[in-house]
Amino acid sequence: MNKCLNCGKEVKNKYCNSKCRNKHNPTKYIPTLEAIEKQKLVIKNRWKTFNVVCSRCGKSFQIREFNVNNPKKENYYCSRSCSNFRLHNNHTKNKIKQSLINYYKDHSLPFKNDGQPKNKKVCPICDKEFYVPNCENHRIYCSKKCYNEDKHCKYRKNASGGYRRGAGRGKSGWYKEYWCDSSYELAYTIYNIEHDIIFRRNTESFDYIWKNKTYKYFPDYIVENEYVEIKGYETDKDRSKYISVNKPIKILKTKDLKYALDYAIDKYGKDYIRLYTNNPHNDLTNTCKVCGKACKKKSTYCSRKCSGMGNNKYSKWKT
Repeated sequence: MNKCLNCGKEVKNKYCNSKCRNKHNPTKYIPTLEAIEKQKLVIKNRWKTFNVVCSRCGKSFQIREFNVNNPKKENYYCSRSCSNFRLHNNHTKNKIKQSLINYYKDHSLPFKNDGQPKNKKVCPICDKEFYVPNCENHRIYCSKKCYNEDKHCKYRKNASGGYRRGAGRGKSGWYKEYWCDSSYELAYTIYNIEHDIIFRRNTESFDYIWKNKTYKYFPDYIVENEYVEIKGYETDKDRSKYISVNKPIKILKTKDLKYALDYAIDKYGKDYIRLYTNNPHNDLTNTCKVCGKACKKKSTYCSRKCSGMGNNKYSKWKT
């Protein structure tokens, strides 16, 4: 027997455990890249693939097991549905039924008060009586099927939908009694007004189908009995909208609106969106910390450049 070089206990080798070894000789082992790759390869080779059969449906599939020569379990299942499948015989069914009967002899039924239902209702579609708890007293129909049959909303409020102002991602607002949903539409509106081109906002809708669902499409403008759509970025959904229009329609993209954009920028500057009525961009009551220019009321900086300079941890403007 030897004595531990660290604590002096009798041991077979030099140390009694790794803790004593690390205290006596605290040198750290730094593995090389070759050793790391070799260890990864050893671990990878311990994983083995086996072909097994689902115990429920008989479907064959593959599994991976670690450091074994044969599959560990007796039964394998190909999916969660096969794993959770339970087949009850008549004896088990009768046993469950009897236990429920015995339970509700001493307990009230769900949604019942002294043996009487809380709220009785009649479905307006199929005239079927059904019962609901107080938390569902607003319910009108007995099932989803009856709800879908009331397509014209005869017994309920009509669902919201259609064209909604400001629902898009563009910078929207009013300009001389015309609503614009983006800066492109604003430039188009400015050009038409100042060049005496007669146009109006469209309110007519067209039904189109996208991914087996029906939606409504509202083109932007009507100019000389022709629909006009302002589109900066086009997707497959937008193309399905255009097909639904059975009248002449003109699609104006960025390159097609260059004349209107150049006109608005040359006359009013790049910030021509300030022309919107009651625009928050016009409320320049604050002063930029970095350059001293006027900025919006709730802003500290006038631009992203000044914001980056002001928020730098070494910045002299940061407080």
